[in-house]
Amino acid sequence: MPFIPSVATKCPGLDRKGKHMQNTSERDPMAGRLWRIIYWSGTAILLCIPALAMQFTSEVDWTTSDFVFAAIIFGLVGGALEWTVRASTNWTYRAAMAVTILMSFLTTWSNMAVGIIGNEDNPLNLLFFAGLAALVLGGAAFRFRARAMSVLTALQAGLHLALGVYVGSTLMWYFLGTFALMWLVAAVLFLRCSQEC
Repeated sequence: MPFIPSVATKCPGLDRKGKHMQNTSERDPMAGRLWRIIYWSGTAILLCIPALAMQFTSEVDWTTSDFVFAAIIFGLVGGALEWTVRASTNWTYRAAMAVTILMSFLTTWSNMAVGIIGNEDNPLNLLFFAGLAALVLGGAAFRFRARAMSVLTALQAGLHLALGVYVGSTLMWYFLGTFALMWLVAAVLFLRCSQEC
């Protein structure tokens, strides 16, 4: 059964054999090369900034494991974005996935760096990781269909709002409310994409 049966060449997803359903004639090889150059060069520059800052101030103190972790996270983000561009020519889907990837990155980075709620040892922070795991596993189970991703990203928004209400701090409410809003943007884009196809 195709991913989204109506317009398989423009709609995102995988067929039963796990192959991307895309009309390769619609791909722009130059845009792909330019994207790779910009992203991976930008990633290298971002990784060099803390190394350079460490030469001038003791405020920045990254260890080797910090650089390895950052490289892995940036690599995963780049790989996910690359997959998105290859999986679909639909720009609404690409935008929705870009927001989803960005929010997954920000949630992981902030949670591991200092902890979103309290500090990194607060057990409530594990709920954010559980939510992201559900997003990835649920997305894979439904072959990253736009309608399923709309529901999954809306659930992420609900999780952030619920934790914001539970914690009760005004600052935390604004922070988690902003995250929830971005997750809702992704949900709306996925929903719109599912209606386009």
